[in-house]
Amino acid sequence: MTEKETKVILMQYPEMASQISKMEAEMKTIGEAVDSIRHMQEMGLGAARSKESSETCRKMQDMLWEYESRFKVLLERIEKIYKRQNVLTDGLAVLTADEQAIIKKRYFEKLKWDFIPLKVHISRRQCFRIHDCAMEKLMRMIGEG
Repeated sequence: MTEKETKVILMQYPEMASQISKMEAEMKTIGEAVDSIRHMQEMGLGAARSKESSETCRKMQDMLWEYESRFKVLLERIEKIYKRQNVLTDGLAVLTADEQAIIKKRYFEKLKWDFIPLKVHISRRQCFRIHDCAMEKLMRMIGEG
């Protein structure tokens, strides 16, 4: 894992929970739609009795397939985000308190380097050293995860 890739993942970390929530809400909506279509099929609304009803049956099956495909895609994305989130959480746990503070200020709070030393009460030069050490640890952790 390169430093640039690690930085991108760190920048995405604060939004991961909201991304998961949005995808879970979409999955719930899809689940409700699938249940409705299946209920209509059980009621015989999609039964192929005529040419029109045969077309309706086909459209219902197509919709089910599309919904189920989208559901699988969302599930895979959520699993990928959870995996990244867990790897980052584990990686952050390995860092020292100063390393965690600097990483969180820089990537989660998106502070500029001018403000980080003021917030953590460490010199700018030392902040960069601590950051570089933390990034090395995180790159190894993420690369292994």
